[in-house]
Amino acid sequence: MKLLIREFIPVDSSAIADLYRAAAPAQPNGEADRYWDSPSQFQRWIAKRDGQLVGLAEFAQQPDDARQFWVSLYVHPDEQRRGIGAALYAHMLNALHPLDPALLRARVHADQAAAIRFLSVRGFRVESRIGQADDHVHFVKLLKATGETRWNPHRPSTLTAR
Repeated sequence: MKLLIREFIPVDSSAIADLYRAAAPAQPNGEADRYWDSPSQFQRWIAKRDGQLVGLAEFAQQPDDARQFWVSLYVHPDEQRRGIGAALYAHMLNALHPLDPALLRARVHADQAAAIRFLSVRGFRVESRIGQADDHVHFVKLLKATGETRWNPHRPSTLTAR
């Protein structure tokens, strides 16, 4: 039951749509595809276990600041708490490293306690809340302020400085 992480290819689109529905049912369909037509940097990876898509990670560069990135990560609810999110997050951080990121942004629904906990454990802090209690929470992580820029696979709960 080895986890395979690879770049997204168009044939994955249907399985990704199923993952969105399972992992983030409150998110409108296609919201995560909002960056495909953007001229900024964008990358997406999928995680597969036993041939099944179980997770997804992606980043998109902010159009107005080349060192700021929106990050998204989804893990199928049946596969959570098995290291898939941590592996995808590490993979994404290592891919971001050459782009010299200074700030990461993430957005989750307020009722997604596991996602909020995941971001908080990794040093993200709440930046703002949008709407009522069932709407979005925006998170931010300043990488340069802490010196964290690259994942250290030998110490999975920390990042290493450049």
